Amino acid sequence: MRRICSNLKYPFKKAVSIVHDVAKGLQYAHGKNIIHGDVKTSNILGHDGIYKISDWGLSKLKIGESVTLSGATPQYAAPEQISQEFGKADERTDIYQLGIVFYELVTGDIPFKGEMSELYTSILNTLPTPPSDINPSASMVENIIMKCLSKNKEDRYSCMGELIEELEKSYKLGSSDSKTMKIP
Repeated sequence: MRRICSNLKYPFKKAVSIVHDVAKGLQYAHGKNIIHGDVKTSNILGHDGIYKISDWGLSKLKIGESVTLSGATPQYAAPEQISQEFGKADERTDIYQLGIVFYELVTGDIPFKGEMSELYTSILNTLPTPPSDINPSASMVENIIMKCLSKNKEDRYSCMGELIEELEKSYKLGSSDSKTMKIP
């Protein structure tokens, strides 16, 4: 298994495949009431075209309606991990973080940077540059990425299943070579 490289732009189909596989793994964990809480490129391993999420050290068991997560990598932190004003962490926190990963895979960069206070202010208040402004081929998945990165978790996909369904639909619309990636 190899770690996914950060700051490297991946071909569109490979990026979709990586995010799809990781979303399936997170969907399974969410079904067991486990929230990862630190989804990032360096926690994704791949071998022979199969990608898995690793480093479950910060994951939490969801009991009741919410879970408290701390210790997330700042550049991948969801608004609700930074400020209680955005509610408590839940499955949609992992969706936000996977959106950061998707953004990074198609653009070669993370959407928010800076020193801690500047970074957190950006995460809480600034919309990221649309991925297609950086990589025109990202236009096929831009709506998916931007929905994942909604500041308000109510505006994100409600669960990984919805995200997976949308990825599969977009893949079919955006593919010119259906033999390069298998999506059930």
